[in-house]
Amino acid sequence: MKHSDQSFNQIFEKYLYKVASQSIDLANPATQTNLISLLTEVSGLAKNTGSLMGIIQIEPSEWEQVLSQPVDWHSVHQQWLLGVHRARRERTERYIERLETIIATTHQRWQQVKISHLSETRRSRLVAYYEQTLVNYQRHLAKVLTTHKLDC
Repeated sequence: MKHSDQSFNQIFEKYLYKVASQSIDLANPATQTNLISLLTEVSGLAKNTGSLMGIIQIEPSEWEQVLSQPVDWHSVHQQWLLGVHRARRERTERYIERLETIIATTHQRWQQVKISHLSETRRSRLVAYYEQTLVNYQRHLAKVLTTHKLDC
């Protein structure tokens, strides 16, 4: 028991020192004084008695009572899954909207190239490129819509 108290004491002192060193600059003078007093008390108690257990007073609080009650993990997991599915659905809907915008933009460019004053070979290459791009985007959109319907 003495060994476990000693390791607890060391861990607790290191924890308090780390918290105090990180937050002491941000605290007001009264809080700084309280932090220093706490560190001094913890150091002195650990050196004198060899145990910090006297400084820790466990009182049942609201959060301890809540944590002592059993948790229905199935319900928690279901709620988490609902949130995941909702987020996935919203993300997919935004992606579908972006794909539709890309298709419309590509279609406009395809129309512009068809009536442009470019040389015939260049125009035919660009028209073929935009036609293939449209087909690829439309195929991808159809695949996403099919998958999205399955998810919903």
